[in-house]
Amino acid sequence: MRLAITELIANVVRHGGVAPDERMQLNVKATSSTLTVRLRQPTHAARAGVDEYAAMSLPEGGWGLMIVEELTDRWGIIPGPPGEVWFELDIR
Repeated sequence: MRLAITELIANVVRHGGVAPDERMQLNVKATSSTLTVRLRQPTHAARAGVDEYAAMSLPEGGWGLMIVEELTDRWGIIPGPPGEVWFELDIR
């Protein structure tokens, strides 16, 4: 969970076009069966996505949402604005 959250935050900081005076909002909700994490940014999230081939060609970075995809049970994007990237983990 922690690694997936840090990847979402890093993506917003690096690619989200968020100004220094703008804020992100992180929400975490746990039920008996699911942990849901939502990261909202004031800008669009429409460009967020997994591009496996682009990530392989980058000398550093580019793997964030691929890591989220591998570590979580579900994830998605609400383009916005405000944009939001979320993921869920099933509690077993």
